[in-house]
Amino acid sequence: MRKKLLAILCLVPLLLFLQNLPVHATIPTSRAEASEAAMAALEKIEDRAGTYEVKLVYEQNGRTITETVLMTITAANTVIQEPIAIDAQNVIVALADVSQMSATDWITLAQAHAWNTQTLADLNVQADTSSIQNKVGVYPITFVTDNGVATTIQAEVQDLTASGENAAVIYQANMKNGWHETSYQENKFMWANFGNWFDITISGVLLLGFAIPITILIIEYVVTKQIIQKLIDVLGK
Repeated sequence: MRKKLLAILCLVPLLLFLQNLPVHATIPTSRAEASEAAMAALEKIEDRAGTYEVKLVYEQNGRTITETVLMTITAANTVIQEPIAIDAQNVIVALADVSQMSATDWITLAQAHAWNTQTLADLNVQADTSSIQNKVGVYPITFVTDNGVATTIQAEVQDLTASGENAAVIYQANMKNGWHETSYQENKFMWANFGNWFDITISGVLLLGFAIPITILIIEYVVTKQIIQKLIDVLGK
């Protein structure tokens, strides 16, 4: 009996912890409401323009309806001419890299991509970089599909010798786009290692954020168990 009482009392902190967990949201009562909620959730998960399959669950006439639909996320430079869509991002590039960049490099840097909004198939993209000059300035680059659907971005060419801060901004933005600069290799800061150290730091913070609450809960459980055991011993005398 004492062991059962001890086990029940030791579960009290855990039950209090579980009580504070969020309650699952109720099922939307209309397709429009479900679509709005699904789009909001999709925009939080996906940070790239595109068309995605999304499952809708909602109630209608007393029944729970489940269906799969296609939803398209757009960005500032997204152009859609159904069923073709194309998107690309404005970019910043180092002056020293401009002369070395090919059309494929510009496509990679700008994350230019096109797709069919009905079949989700990726489409070929070509880049018109004829306006780019090997000097500081802002130049238009047009990306176009074989179907003629096009989008134009702004490519800013900067001289990084004047500002190390600009170099850091460009490095981080371009690393996100999958582009790796070549002009920073001689820098004592070792730009190639910047992303690695940043990832390690973030991973460590997330690990601590997960481990600390678990550790506190375990300590609380052990301390509570000891206190309750002493209480039972006193009451049993």
